[in-house]
Amino acid sequence: LSGYGRLVAEVDGTGYAWVAHLGGYVATVPLVGGVDTIAEIGTRRLMDLALSPDGRLIYVVDADHGTLSRIDRATGDVTVMTSGLQTPYAVLYHDHAPPQHIWVGERNGMMVEIDPGTGAINRRVSSGGPKLMALRQFSNHDLLAYDDSTRTLRRLARNPVTGVIWSRTLTVGEANKWGDLDVDRVGTCGPVDTIWLALKQSSGT
Repeated sequence: LSGYGRLVAEVDGTGYAWVAHLGGYVATVPLVGGVDTIAEIGTRRLMDLALSPDGRLIYVVDADHGTLSRIDRATGDVTVMTSGLQTPYAVLYHDHAPPQHIWVGERNGMMVEIDPGTGAINRRVSSGGPKLMALRQFSNHDLLAYDDSTRTLRRLARNPVTGVIWSRTLTVGEANKWGDLDVDRVGTCGPVDTIWLALKQSSGT
């Protein structure tokens, strides 16, 4: 998995991590070791991925081409679902009560709600910050948005147009750079809904 760019992984219930690589491919990484490439997207900036609730489909965003693609986990077939997105950096399958949908976070701070079946854009709403880098969800399906320009975390209601529940600015030194974050929705590594952050302080750290 060496090469240009950062890796974004999401672990499912089968013991595999699914990795989106800036080199333009999606791979599975068994937790016991090894790597299997399942799909070649053919672009340079795959920024994030999300799994469907049943684990059959993988959704990945391409920042260079402004697209959301769907990958069939069994066959590796790739379908471009949505185009015309503005530098998408984050994707989340929002699995609360129907209708379920996908949120894509654009670098300009907007969140795009997309139909997971058709790829149609339902609406665009503001995340509350100018540079959206990550989207995750809490156990009650509230949203967590991270703005990289202000290093601010915002908890948004599951319908984000209803406003910000809380916001926190990270008190870290200027040398820290964005890594990744996740929400522990089931309490695997601590209390339920603990937010885990990865911030790079210096080269190789």
